[in-house]
Amino acid sequence: MQVDEANWSRFVERQDGFVRKQIWVDIDDPDHIHAMIEWESLEQWKAIPHDELAAVDVAMGTWMREPTCRTFEIIRHS
Repeated sequence: MQVDEANWSRFVERQDGFVRKQIWVDIDDPDHIHAMIEWESLEQWKAIPHDELAAVDVAMGTWMREPTCRTFEIIRHS
């Protein structure tokens, strides 16, 4: 978590369109962690250069994992 906070969190916070990042832990499998990152638009996320994303992955060192990215659309806020 410290490595993620120092690398991914700081990186995404500086990006145009970043709204917030949450870390979710699976109650049934505490070793399974999800990062939920909210953006103003999908286009802003996609605009981040791939080489910059790759550099953050390298900075994660042994903690870098193959991400499974899924995109969701928020249809309602409460």
